[in-house]
This record gives sequence, structure tokens and C-alpha cells, in this order.
Amino acid sequence: MPEVNELLKWVEGRQHTKITEADVRGLQSQLMLENSAVVMSHHVWRYLNLNLTGDAKTIHTNTDDSNGLEVWRKLTLDITPRSAARRKLLHDQVYNPTNIANLAAVRMAIEHWEGFVTQYEDAGGKAPDDDMRQELLVGILPESLQEHILWREKDFATYQQLTRSTSSTHPV
Repeated sequence: MPEVNELLKWVEGRQHTKITEADVRGLQSQLMLENSAVVMSHHVWRYLNLNLTGDAKTIHTNTDDSNGLEVWRKLTLDITPRSAARRKLLHDQVYNPTNIANLAAVRMAIEHWEGFVTQYEDAGGKAPDDDMRQELLVGILPESLQEHILWREKDFATYQQLTRSTSSTHPV
């Protein structure tokens, strides 16, 4: 199944560029897939055929038979924007996150911020590296926790270690 995820991410990146049968055939070598991209596209088409209704079903009906990747592209066009404006908005949320007001809000604030990072990457932005993630996180923590973290800075070699420590200290 991971290959299908890779395929769908590729599709979502196409935005306004139609996906033809030739494009799908070319994916086999381009993405180095073990399974046939044509067969997977057909399976996506069949699955969507059985599950779509309303306008989404109309989109499916108006697309070439078995071209599930093109149907998916059309369906996700409005929900996976990769515009410069969207990236700018997400960039600000990733690289200038809102300060966390209190200790009780730490865990969920980290979850929300990590969601923005994922959306930013999906929109074509470059996510912060591990060191930058640590700096950004420490910078938004409540002052009392910031001070505690800074005194123990050498205990947190990675962003994961830092988030694990802050989340376990202050559970939801």
C-alpha cells in the first residue's frame, strides 16, 4: 500500500496538469514502483466508482475509464493547493508559530504546529530541519518550561527527544 500513497502524492502535485494514460505508464520507472501504476490507477478508479456521489460522481463519470489517478487529481485539486499564497501563509505558521500560553496547552500546540509543518511540505515548502524545529519549539514554550529546557539543553539531541520530554511532562 505505500506505493499507492506515493502515487497519490505525485498526483496531488500535478495540480492543473491533466494526467493521461501515457503519464501513468511512465510512472512505473519514474517512481520505481514494484506494482503496475496502470493497475493501481484502475483500482483507484474502481474504488472511487463505487464510493462517490453527487458532483464527485460527475467528475468520475466525465473522466476516461480506468484513469483513477486523473479522477483523484480532479477531486483533490481544491483541497491540496500548492499556490505561493498558501505556502506563504503556512510558512508564517511554521517559522513564526504562536506562543503557547500555559503548560496545559503544550502537547496540543505541538500537535497543531506539526500539522502546519506537514501541510507546508505538502504545499511544496521546505520544512525546518531538526535543529530549527528545536529552536522554534523552545521559543514558543511557556517561560517556565523554556527555562527548564534551556538548563537541560544537552539532554535533547533531537527534536523528537525534546517533544517527548515536553509532552510526557505535560500530558493532555
